[in-house]
Amino acid sequence: MQSRYLPFLLLAVMAVPLQAADSSALEKQYKDQIERLLPGMAASEIPAREQPQQALEKLCHQAGAPGKEAEREALSKAIMAFVVPETPKPARVWLLRKIEPLGRAEVVEPLKKLIGDEDREIADLALRALANNPSEQAAAALRAELSETPKPALKAALMNALAFRRDAASVEMFAKLAGKPKPLVATAAISALGEVGNEAAAEALAELRKSAPAELKPAVADASLRAADRLLADNKVDAAKAIYTELLAAEQPEHLRIAGLTGLARIPGDDRVATLLKYATGDDAHLRLIAARCLSQLPADRDTSRQLAITLRSAAPEVKPLLVEVLGDRGDPHSLPSVMQFMESQDDDLRLAAYEAIGKLGDAGTARVLVIQAAKAKGQDREIIRKSLASLRRPGVDETILKELRNARGAARIELIMAVWGRRISAAKPILLEWANDPDEDTRTAVLTALERLGNEADLPRVIEMMVAAQSDEGVKAAQQAIASICRRAGNAEKAAPPLIEAMDKASPAARVAIIQQLGKIQGPAALGAVRAALKSEDAKVKEAAVAALAEWKPMPITNWVVSGPFKREGKSGTELFDIAFAPESNGEVQWKPLKGAKNEGRFNLAQVAKGDNLCVYVKTVIQSGRKQDVVFDFGSDDGIKVWLNGQVVHGNNATRGLNCYQDRAKATLNEGANTLLLKVTQVAGDFGFCASIKAADGGPVEGVTFEAR
Repeated sequence: MQSRYLPFLLLAVMAVPLQAADSSALEKQYKDQIERLLPGMAASEIPAREQPQQALEKLCHQAGAPGKEAEREALSKAIMAFVVPETPKPARVWLLRKIEPLGRAEVVEPLKKLIGDEDREIADLALRALANNPSEQAAAALRAELSETPKPALKAALMNALAFRRDAASVEMFAKLAGKPKPLVATAAISALGEVGNEAAAEALAELRKSAPAELKPAVADASLRAADRLLADNKVDAAKAIYTELLAAEQPEHLRIAGLTGLARIPGDDRVATLLKYATGDDAHLRLIAARCLSQLPADRDTSRQLAITLRSAAPEVKPLLVEVLGDRGDPHSLPSVMQFMESQDDDLRLAAYEAIGKLGDAGTARVLVIQAAKAKGQDREIIRKSLASLRRPGVDETILKELRNARGAARIELIMAVWGRRISAAKPILLEWANDPDEDTRTAVLTALERLGNEADLPRVIEMMVAAQSDEGVKAAQQAIASICRRAGNAEKAAPPLIEAMDKASPAARVAIIQQLGKIQGPAALGAVRAALKSEDAKVKEAAVAALAEWKPMPITNWVVSGPFKREGKSGTELFDIAFAPESNGEVQWKPLKGAKNEGRFNLAQVAKGDNLCVYVKTVIQSGRKQDVVFDFGSDDGIKVWLNGQVVHGNNATRGLNCYQDRAKATLNEGANTLLLKVTQVAGDFGFCASIKAADGGPVEGVTFEAR
């Protein structure tokens, strides 16, 4: 009993604050508690360490709380007293991890001694604890060890620790070591200068950019970039700017030039925009894109927009589309005139860029201009103008479109309807419905397109009438999309079936095909009857559409089964078991039990019945049919499957595969009354399962059947 509850009692003891007359007594109390925890922290089984580790962690949280300096120092000393070779390694590791956030000056000397420990993990933990120790003594200890050790790997590790601290006092040492012939030491020193990133480090790196050997130049450049970022963050703008400018020089690698340009873009000043424009209009295509992105991200002040507009006037033809794109991305409406002048440009890229930018800058007045442009445009121009009309966000745009819509004619009317669609202007629907019987086919098609987004259930009869009257494939397709969208929003697709069926008799063959296609998507009993009736049509395309719709009809999953097994044979693989007749298929004595756990599409995971490899199970159901009828079964299995209906094999596939519910298909005939369906499913290895479904011979749902698991 005592040993069982000891860890919980220990945790309770640790929750009680220690009290002592002086620091030495407090340290002793902590040592006593740690000593009791050591056996658990050193346990060979990891789960056994958990509670003593938690107890020490809780003790550290208490002692490390604000205002508990005496407790923190005493506990830190107590912990380090046990970080000795005699302490088993698992406990030493945990003690060092806890000293990392807790210790200060009092643990520096013992940690310094551990840096050279033969156990690399212990040495690394000690070095990490010193790197995170905020005391100046820790930094001094790291510097002293760096100056004393002859080991290149340890020198590199010490410099990494000092760089992590951004230790300014180490810069001179780093600069000297950066000139050493050993690459490991030199590279670590260069990187450390970049991490410290103060002005002294920047000066050292500037010298190295001149004197470093070729193999170290990339490391020096990367460190210089990090130093510039540090300087800029510390508001040492001039020093950062000097580095960015040097890195932007033509002889530098492209990634450094990009970084230099991006860095300069972050420094406010009169010359920032001029510098970015210089590179946005320069010969380097990649730097042009970077400069353009930086310009797009600058504050949308009028002075920057003015400089962009001036540059745009004289820019090279290949640059103008990029500058127009920048003006659009900046979103400054004062730039609109500078962009609109290119709407009639013969340069395709420039004209399209102008249309896109207008969508970001334009207002209600611009909407009228875009409608006029769209009415005379074709192809890609028209599509981009339509997107721009949909993108306009300034006040009054919808009101302007509605006002223009009432009196529009011809191509302008079509574009205004498309703007209604693009902007989802619901207030326009009454006007659109007035044009449902317009003699112009393009107008009716545009109305149907808009109703895809604006229509509701009440509009279904009208949309169906328009589909029946449609004289073009585009009109029929627009009506189909509108019907599907309205049904999806209504949450009940079957509501569209009655008006669609009613419209069948007076529809043209093309419209009847569209109606059948729509009924195939809706499904349900009413739709099924109409599609089956269409199979008797004398029109080949109508009949073909009915066959295609039935082929896509959802089959009925069979979910009522009994199961028997597993069955296996010594030395026989799963594929060999396929042809071995076990009791269920040889009229032997069999134990059956209900099979449960059907998933989507009637999937069953047979691992619930049998685990392991190279075996098989049998499943059985009784299909009650109200009449004799031809049917189609769909099967899926992991792995092989054999199927009997009323004792006759109707399907077999000795496969090794994953499960898909429509892998195999078998035609069969159900007798009136009871029909026994038996499946054998083999397992080779891995997952194990099956599914089965049934439909009528014409592809539609089978009627008058039930399933009994008996």
